[in-house]
Amino acid sequence: SAASDVYKRQTISRAIRSTVNARIRELKLGDVDGIIAYFLRLSAAELDQIGLDGASLKIEDDWKNWFEKILYQPLYKASAYFLVWDIDNAMVGFTFVDRIVYGGDAYLHMYLIQPQLRKSGYGQKFLQQSIKTLFDQFKFDDLYCEPSATNTQAQRTLQDCGFKYVKTHNQPSPDFAYKAPLSLWRLTN
Repeated sequence: SAASDVYKRQTISRAIRSTVNARIRELKLGDVDGIIAYFLRLSAAELDQIGLDGASLKIEDDWKNWFEKILYQPLYKASAYFLVWDIDNAMVGFTFVDRIVYGGDAYLHMYLIQPQLRKSGYGQKFLQQSIKTLFDQFKFDDLYCEPSATNTQAQRTLQDCGFKYVKTHNQPSPDFAYKAPLSLWRLTN
């Protein structure tokens, strides 16, 4: 029942809040398999929710090669940069930026991969910490984010973190194979 789901989420959320070991950190090579597995195990409904076309996702070996390449780039040359969200040394989510212009702007992506943590406030807390780190490390003026226009939960999190809605559009994203309209959001430093 819905009441039972709310109770479970609240119980998990209270347990997690009492955990002092919630942190963000840079991506390590050992995290790559977990990120790839997250995308590859999403159901068709979950892919629709975030606006991805599962048939167009990269194959596992391509992803591993891409991650290995970006992991060792200096920040000022980075084409993408990942921060992992973890609780008690277990990855619960991640954020990354791409289309990076050092000292300019970038496009942010965020994923809370533990469904039981959604609507707990943890996505917002991790995202706020990530934003601060990204602005500090890359000296960005602006961060943009383009969630699926139907992903109201992501849009609410962006708004709660200070992002401002810009527009909804149907232009394809160069990052992933989106099959849904995207809502563009911007955060100015």
